[in-house]
Amino acid sequence: MKTQKTYKSVESKTSSVTFDFYANQGKFIYADLACQSVARWEIQDKQDYMVSLMLNTAPSKYILSHIKSCLTYAELTNDHDSIKYFEQFVDLYTYLNLDSNNRTLCIMSFVNDEFELPEGIYDVADEVYNITSENNKYSTLPLGLKNILDSRKITLEIYTNATQEDITRIFSVVNNGVSLNAAELRNPILTSVSSEIRELATQQRKLFLDAGVFTTKEMNRRKIDDYFAGLFMVYMQGLDAKITNTTLREIYLDPNANKLVNKYANEMRRFLKVVGKKISVFQRENGLLDLFTIYLDQIRLGKRLNNPKEFVSDFINVQIECIKDPVQYPYGKDGERSASYSGLLRSREIRFNRLRNTAVLKKFEASKYFVQLDTKRCGNNEDKLIAAKDQGWITPEGVEIPMEDVLTSDFEIGHVIPYAEGGQTTRDNFVVQTKTDNRKLGMNPVQTA
Repeated sequence: MKTQKTYKSVESKTSSVTFDFYANQGKFIYADLACQSVARWEIQDKQDYMVSLMLNTAPSKYILSHIKSCLTYAELTNDHDSIKYFEQFVDLYTYLNLDSNNRTLCIMSFVNDEFELPEGIYDVADEVYNITSENNKYSTLPLGLKNILDSRKITLEIYTNATQEDITRIFSVVNNGVSLNAAELRNPILTSVSSEIRELATQQRKLFLDAGVFTTKEMNRRKIDDYFAGLFMVYMQGLDAKITNTTLREIYLDPNANKLVNKYANEMRRFLKVVGKKISVFQRENGLLDLFTIYLDQIRLGKRLNNPKEFVSDFINVQIECIKDPVQYPYGKDGERSASYSGLLRSREIRFNRLRNTAVLKKFEASKYFVQLDTKRCGNNEDKLIAAKDQGWITPEGVEIPMEDVLTSDFEIGHVIPYAEGGQTTRDNFVVQTKTDNRKLGMNPVQTA
């Protein structure tokens, strides 16, 4: 019989505090980016909001959860996930910010004199103030205007028994109807896919930003998260991956995807390390998708990339040739429409991905940059004994191999031609070395002479 889900109400209290009080509490308020948007206000947004606060025309609630109260409730209800969640914050912060991150950061920024009010005449509480470049920062405001701002009321809605699941729900509800994009709405989903994609995006943010692949605004709207999520679909389904907002959300919730996402994230980190600063060439991000697809195909054939520099450089040169080529590629039903290679880069639809892949592979021989690895990685004890006897019980480095110690962990089987360079896991390529000498070699060949 299917277990019925229990829905329990969440308690909250409404309170009103002054601007001055809230500004002083700001350092104790944390916005968990798993259930909150990245700060994305530009200077104009910040100035507009401070003017609204000054004029008493910014009535929206600030929605918070009280961390200690929520942790206590989780302990009383034996909610292990929520206990683990709140424990990471309880010693550092008082509140979690569920809706008001931009507003809170704006207040803190203004109080720290990081931006100014727009210059002009401010008619506030029956007083008129002339704000110029000489007095438009928080620290330099006319005393009367500063006192008015400090006393402006901010309304707080504070949840006291919210679970981790409740917090995610609150974020989704308060943003319902707000112009959050699909990636922002997927972000608070409580799965491994969500956390791995978010962590990957955070780690690689600077690389993509410095390279100009995405703008700061696009980053703040989680376009990089959306991009990595799309590449995860390619990782799972290859060029047949149908990447849409609907299928991406399904992937976030798919049990199999949640088992694979950590492997994907590690592979993506290795791939981006190979690409390095040349990522700046990929101003059309789907070109990078194409390179990742080719890279992944070779890795899954049990190969290792042994010429990363030329692999990336040669691919870029081939892609430039494709962009230069005026040939039109038919697509759509019955091929009634067509696009140049450059035009194909605009989309990650299946048909566009496949056409680009075919075009590039006509000119790019990916296999020559990789070496085939043996499917067998290590030898066994019999292999070890045979190798030691054939060596005359002496390692290539001249260390004696005591017969009684040969099968201990003090000695290891190495590859004469390194495994990572395509060396076979066969007896004619085995050599017994001390553990220290074997591991010191790394990818260098054993000097058997």
